[in-house]
Amino acid sequence: MKNELPTLKIGYLPILDHLILPIAQHNQNNQFEKFELKSKEYLNWETVSKDLVDDKLDVAFLLAPLAMELFRQKYSLKIVLLGHREGQVLVTSPLINHLSGLKGKTIHLPYKFSTHHILLAQAFDAEKKNLQQDTKIVFGYDNIKMAADELVNKKTDAFMLAEPMGTEAVKRKIGKFLKISQEILPHHIDCVLVVNKKLADKKPEIIQELVDSFVSAGAFINAYPRQAAEIGAKVFGWSTKIMLEALTHHRSHILFWDLVPRLEDFEQLQKIAIDTINLWHEPINLSELVNAEFAHEAYRKLVINTRISSKDRGSSNTLPTNTIEAISCLESIMGKPSIAVGISRIEFGHRYPSQAKQIELSQESLTSLLEKITLNQNFLFSNISGLKALALVKLNKESNPDSILLQINDEELKKIEQFLTISDKNHQLEIVKQLDDFLVSDQLAKYKEKDKIFLILPWKSFRFLILQLENSD
Repeated sequence: MKNELPTLKIGYLPILDHLILPIAQHNQNNQFEKFELKSKEYLNWETVSKDLVDDKLDVAFLLAPLAMELFRQKYSLKIVLLGHREGQVLVTSPLINHLSGLKGKTIHLPYKFSTHHILLAQAFDAEKKNLQQDTKIVFGYDNIKMAADELVNKKTDAFMLAEPMGTEAVKRKIGKFLKISQEILPHHIDCVLVVNKKLADKKPEIIQELVDSFVSAGAFINAYPRQAAEIGAKVFGWSTKIMLEALTHHRSHILFWDLVPRLEDFEQLQKIAIDTINLWHEPINLSELVNAEFAHEAYRKLVINTRISSKDRGSSNTLPTNTIEAISCLESIMGKPSIAVGISRIEFGHRYPSQAKQIELSQESLTSLLEKITLNQNFLFSNISGLKALALVKLNKESNPDSILLQINDEELKKIEQFLTISDKNHQLEIVKQLDDFLVSDQLAKYKEKDKIFLILPWKSFRFLILQLENSD
């Protein structure tokens, strides 16, 4: 009977880093076979970690360095999964344009033992600066959801946190992204799933079922970001619009597809912490803290289940893997053939693409060029806006363009604009009036030529747009 199952108490913060929890609960309909999951929301790291070590929680999401510190203090814990990878943002007041602009300023960080503290110190160190000496650091929050308000009331000049607090500050025009964490350390770890070691040893089947559900939730977020944002918004209390923007915008995409806790990642973070800020004096053996076996088994099951469920469908519900697949999805959504080509920016020192005809930009209309490209004629514009050249090429499965150029009509534009949550100006595309400025854009851009409408979308943004369109009602 359901009421006879043991209760598993889990603590979390209402941040994007912990999105796999509400997704797992929603997708499982809370019908776990080996336990009943009871979740509790916390608004800062101090209280969730205290309840974990006081045995008021069985499981919790913690900052990786905080979990490492508790382990150093001899608390009996195990890290069995990552909550996510990457996705942290350094947000500053709008007038600050560089790390040097933070000299003498106040920076608010979530906790002393945090990835944010370690990575920000590394970023300062890379520019021959010292985070501790050059800035004033404030650690910890009473309510982490109020971080953006501190920029308004001048209590802080910057903060580095999880999303969606950064996106909220940007959308309110009270802050801007100065740096994102993956620019400092690509594919880094941050939040981890920590369990009581006795529970993991005595009831491994409970931990395995939990980890299985969280790994599946990560795959779901990757495939269905819009639905994930809607589910997370209801639980975390943020708006769906803010959640989706934070989940998909091009500056700070957070990763949920690789949640295996690899020992070398923790050792790397420990080394940086010791070398840059003396967070600890000596390294310790973390192999007794990190247990990747549950995650390995969960991913093995995920692969098997994905193969079984997709065997007769011919395709899987994930991000499009190539340009032809993406365009095919777009055509299915729109119910008509799409006119689309790839744009590649050729920097100085790079080779020209083969079989491309060099022409002057002013020779033909964009409409005419697209028609000819779809008939196997590629074009090359040399010496355009500081580039060696710019290529417009026909798409194929091997295409690896920087951006996708689409020709659409008004009806299609209205449908697409509903889901351009990665744009910067209230989800509206500004018209670029000069063709050369339009073609070299590496952001979302719109151009009109008589009654024709053209869009440029970075390839990564285009893939997420397709997912959002596919999964819309």
